[in-house]
Amino acid sequence: MKKHIILLLVTLLTQTVFSQNFEFTIEGKQLTVVEKYDSGKKKAVSNYIGKKLESVNENNFQSAVDSKQIKLHGEFIKYYENGQIKLRSSYKKGTQDYSIQEMYTSNGEKIFTICDVMPKYKDGQQALFETISAKVKSHPKVSAMGVVFVSFIIDKEGRVTEVECLRGLNTEIDSIAVEAVKGLGLFTPAMQQGKSVNCAYNLPIRFEK
Repeated sequence: MKKHIILLLVTLLTQTVFSQNFEFTIEGKQLTVVEKYDSGKKKAVSNYIGKKLESVNENNFQSAVDSKQIKLHGEFIKYYENGQIKLRSSYKKGTQDYSIQEMYTSNGEKIFTICDVMPKYKDGQQALFETISAKVKSHPKVSAMGVVFVSFIIDKEGRVTEVECLRGLNTEIDSIAVEAVKGLGLFTPAMQQGKSVNCAYNLPIRFEK
């Protein structure tokens, strides 16, 4: 009888729900979410805690995160589609521990966030903002106003790579911001201990009438 009770308890505490691009597993008081590429390979693995874990699914997952019904807690890993780790970090009740963070390029090279010499746009900081502003203003009829934060990597040769929207407004605006950054020219690469290195860069882009 006791064996049956223990088996039932384990079944209740461990629940896995599959969908096309997400896998939700609840063990005890922790939710593990595996996001997948269309190819089926892992895109990200994140861990959450919260009061309504059992009701989280692919349809309400983002709203549960935005409303803070569930919070990141534990290890968070993002992957490139080739299987290489893109980002590894750690959270405690929704707060990131920046002392535990690793970033890599798609071929496994380390990406720095703070360097001895940070990257600089070759034509100067003013030219950087003017270039972005001109690209944004070439789309005068936009559906929203506000700031889009775009993240990208400046590689060891000073090229802009791996551009993505970090926090946006909507699909149309976010796409314009990403394309504006992709069109930037060369940067002077970051330097660490006398060597050029890959460096992460975040850029706020304002949309206004």
